Amino acid sequence: MKPVFFSAPERCVSRDDALVGRLVELWEASVRATHDFLSEEDIRGIRTYVPDALRSIADLRIVRDAEEVPVAFMGCDGRRLEMLFVDPACRGAGVGTVLVREAFAAGVTEVVVNEQNPSARGFYEHVGFAVCGRSERDEQGGPFPILYMKLNDNNKPNMEKAIAKDLLSIGAVFLRPEQPFTWASGIKSPIYCDNRLTLTAPEVRKHVEAGLAEIVRTKFPEAEVLMGTSTAGIAHAAITATILDLPMGYVRSGAKDHGRGNRIEGRLEKGQKVVVIEDLISTAGSCIEVVEALREAGAEVLGVASIFTYGMQKGLDRLAAAGVVNYSLSNLDVLAEVAAEEGYIRPEDKARLIAFRNNPSDESWINK
Repeated sequence: MKPVFFSAPERCVSRDDALVGRLVELWEASVRATHDFLSEEDIRGIRTYVPDALRSIADLRIVRDAEEVPVAFMGCDGRRLEMLFVDPACRGAGVGTVLVREAFAAGVTEVVVNEQNPSARGFYEHVGFAVCGRSERDEQGGPFPILYMKLNDNNKPNMEKAIAKDLLSIGAVFLRPEQPFTWASGIKSPIYCDNRLTLTAPEVRKHVEAGLAEIVRTKFPEAEVLMGTSTAGIAHAAITATILDLPMGYVRSGAKDHGRGNRIEGRLEKGQKVVVIEDLISTAGSCIEVVEALREAGAEVLGVASIFTYGMQKGLDRLAAAGVVNYSLSNLDVLAEVAAEEGYIRPEDKARLIAFRNNPSDESWINK
């Protein structure tokens, strides 16, 4: 039975004998479940150097269950994911995906897998790696062919689809083409988005925050501070900042009418490089207001990382005019495709969603 709770991945600096011993046991259980091409002698031989590998790996991260017992771990060295093992009892629970997204956020772009372990190859291909090389022997000289895999921009569609599936699965994005929602502006919409629900879904939250951290690390590597939009972006900024070990703050929709009258909460020095964390980009008005407030305070805004964007032309034009770069984890085009594939909408409804996105004020999509 799979545990119902997993901790967020934790970076291990102190690696005492007890922890290393548990991780070696976890490694062996995982290997026995997935590496059926290894003999008993092979496993015993490899096991002898696993403890040293665990102690020496540059970046070791573990996931624990509700009893605080390690159930998965990964090790990264620079851009390579050197090891990732999951307790067999926890396979299929999303732990490996969470760790891989942590690896992405840490800048990992390479991994090596045994050719005789097709499940590992399939997993890494699913999250965006592709085979780029092969060797007849493993890196210890053993007679086990290995595949070199690399992550590149081709993984983006996979990540966008994965986030879209997450948002749909928890109702953070709700589609109702037959009974449109009415926005405060009076516009009829086939979609309602409430990304705050990601905060109440731990597995989805882990995926989202790891994705936001990846955007910051890869697209804005000079970032010094994260600033959340009030209120929906605050929690996401805080968690992402924790992953990246960066300071964070948030920007109010207006200055306080009491105390010091701050609009920007948190320490911000003039000239600091800032990335804004936003939950949703529609017409981009509120997002640009936050950027302008930060610029007025002397910050250098590198750009915006958001969970979801409708991709509306008005929003794109506003961002371009304000000189704001935005990267989103997913978008309406991808979500419409996933929703049709997963049965949330009929295949013909995809065109209605895109028609709405292209011109929200034109309600002709309702009758298509």
